[in-house]
Amino acid sequence: MVVSFDEVAFEELKSVLALVFYQFNLHVKINLSRVKILPLPVAMKLLSFGFDLRLKSRTLVIEGASVSFKKLIRFYRMDRAILIL
Repeated sequence: MVVSFDEVAFEELKSVLALVFYQFNLHVKINLSRVKILPLPVAMKLLSFGFDLRLKSRTLVIEGASVSFKKLIRFYRMDRAILIL
Protein backbone atom coordinates (compact mmCIF):
# COMPACT_ATOMS: atom_id res chain seq x y z
CA MET A 1 0.00 0.00 0.00
CA VAL A 2 1.40 3.36 -1.01
CA VAL A 3 0.25 6.47 0.79
CA SER A 4 1.02 9.83 -0.75
CA PHE A 5 2.30 12.53 1.53
CA ASP A 6 1.55 16.11 0.63
CA GLU A 7 4.50 18.32 1.60
CA VAL A 8 2.49 21.49 0.92
CA ALA A 9 -0.26 20.40 3.32
CA PHE A 10 2.38 19.53 5.92
CA GLU A 11 3.90 23.02 5.64
CA GLU A 12 0.42 24.51 6.05
CA LEU A 13 -0.15 22.36 9.14
CA LYS A 14 3.12 23.61 10.64
CA SER A 15 2.06 27.21 9.94
CA VAL A 16 -1.32 26.69 11.59
CA LEU A 17 0.26 25.07 14.65
CA ALA A 18 2.72 27.97 14.95
CA LEU A 19 -0.13 30.46 14.69
CA VAL A 20 -2.11 28.68 17.39
CA PHE A 21 0.98 28.41 19.60
CA TYR A 22 1.95 32.07 19.44
CA GLN A 23 -1.44 33.79 19.14
CA PHE A 24 -3.50 32.00 21.78
CA ASN A 25 -2.95 31.18 25.44
CA LEU A 26 -5.44 28.34 25.55
CA HIS A 27 -5.36 24.57 25.53
CA VAL A 28 -5.57 23.08 22.04
CA LYS A 29 -7.95 20.28 21.03
CA ILE A 30 -7.45 18.34 17.80
CA ASN A 31 -10.02 15.84 16.54
CA LEU A 32 -8.43 13.02 14.55
CA SER A 33 -11.50 10.80 14.31
CA ARG A 34 -11.79 11.27 10.53
CA VAL A 35 -8.09 10.73 9.87
CA LYS A 36 -7.53 7.23 8.52
CA ILE A 37 -3.76 7.34 8.09
CA LEU A 38 -1.54 9.75 10.00
CA PRO A 39 1.90 10.00 8.36
CA LEU A 40 4.84 9.69 10.74
CA PRO A 41 6.15 13.25 10.13
CA VAL A 42 2.72 14.64 11.04
CA ALA A 43 2.50 12.44 14.14
CA MET A 44 5.95 13.54 15.28
CA LYS A 45 5.06 17.20 14.66
CA LEU A 46 1.95 16.79 16.83
CA LEU A 47 4.07 15.22 19.60
CA SER A 48 6.53 18.10 19.37
CA PHE A 49 3.67 20.59 19.43
CA GLY A 50 2.21 18.91 22.53
CA PHE A 51 5.58 19.12 24.27
CA ASP A 52 5.97 22.81 23.37
CA LEU A 53 2.47 23.55 24.67
CA ARG A 54 3.26 21.75 27.91
CA LEU A 55 6.30 23.97 28.42
CA LYS A 56 3.92 26.95 28.24
CA SER A 57 1.54 25.34 30.80
CA ARG A 58 -0.99 24.44 28.13
CA THR A 59 -2.26 21.05 27.06
CA LEU A 60 -2.77 19.38 23.71
CA VAL A 61 -5.98 17.36 23.76
CA ILE A 62 -6.31 14.72 21.05
CA GLU A 63 -9.69 13.18 20.36
CA GLY A 64 -10.29 10.16 18.16
CA ALA A 65 -6.66 9.08 17.84
CA SER A 66 -5.93 5.71 16.27
CA VAL A 67 -4.54 2.87 18.36
CA SER A 68 -1.15 3.16 16.66
CA PHE A 69 -0.92 6.90 17.40
CA LYS A 70 -1.84 6.26 21.03
CA LYS A 71 0.95 3.66 21.20
CA LEU A 72 3.38 6.19 19.72
CA ILE A 73 2.38 8.75 22.35
CA ARG A 74 2.94 6.20 25.12
CA PHE A 75 6.23 5.03 23.56
CA TYR A 76 7.66 8.53 23.83
CA ARG A 77 6.04 8.95 27.26
CA MET A 78 4.09 11.94 26.02
CA ASP A 79 0.92 10.68 27.68
CA ARG A 80 1.88 12.94 30.59
CA ALA A 81 1.91 15.99 28.33
CA ILE A 82 -0.86 15.11 25.86
CA LEU A 83 -4.40 14.30 26.93
CA ILE A 84 -6.03 11.57 24.85
CA LEU A 85 -9.83 11.33 24.74
